[in-house]
Amino acid sequence: MNKKIKGTCILLLVNFICQTLAQSGVGSGDDANQCQQVPSVCKDPGSWCNQITDMTFECLCKPGFYNDSLSCEPALQFGGQLVYASSSFMRASAKQASISEVEDFLNPIYKNTNGYINVDNINVTAATFASYVLLYKPTSTESVETIQKAMQDGLDACSVGPDGCVVGSQPLNETATVEASGTYSVAVCDQYEGYCDTISTSCSTIEGSLNCKCNPGYVTMDGNSQYCKR
Repeated sequence: MNKKIKGTCILLLVNFICQTLAQSGVGSGDDANQCQQVPSVCKDPGSWCNQITDMTFECLCKPGFYNDSLSCEPALQFGGQLVYASSSFMRASAKQASISEVEDFLNPIYKNTNGYINVDNINVTAATFASYVLLYKPTSTESVETIQKAMQDGLDACSVGPDGCVVGSQPLNETATVEASGTYSVAVCDQYEGYCDTISTSCSTIEGSLNCKCNPGYVTMDGNSQYCKR
C-alpha cells in the first residue's frame, strides 16, 4: 500500500506549523503550500509531498518505493490483472473475489521467484477483473517475461475442474490473465495518482519501474521526472 502520512497545518499569525505523526515542520509567511518548504516536511528520503489543500498535505512513497509500515523501501513494481472468464461474473453462483482470495492465489505462484516481497494494492472493485501490484527487491532478476511464465506455470498447475482455475468462485480467462501479468501499468499508476503531471505526461511502467512519458508537444525537463515542458 502506498504510504500516506497526512498532516494538517495550523495558521498562527503569519506562521504555520505542520504536523505529521512524529514529523513536524515550520513554515513562515502567508504561503500555505507546505510541499514547497525546505527542508521537506516529508522526512523519509523515499517519500514525496503531495499538497491536498492549502492547509493539508500527505507524504507518499515515491515510485520505486513501497510502504513496509515503518518507512518507504525501494522495490520493483509489476502491475497485473486476474481477468475473469466473460460469463463467470454473470452466473448466479459467482461472487466477487475477496482481497484475501486474490492474495492467496498469487502468493504461491510468485513466492519462489527471485526477490519476491509480496503482492500489494489489490483492487477487486471491478466485476470482470482484479488488479494487483507485485513487489520485488531492486536486485531482482525478474522481468515481464519471467513474471508471465510464472503465472502460466501457476495456471497450468491449477486443479483441473469444469471451470479450470478459479479465484473465489470466478473462473479465470487464463490467456488474458497471463498477458496482463507484469504489464498492467494502470495498477501501478493508480498507486501513484498525482505523481505524473496529468497535462504534460502520461504514466506507464517499464520492467517494474514507473515512467512519466512526455505527451505529444512536450519534452523532458532536466532534473524533473514528473513534468515535461513545451
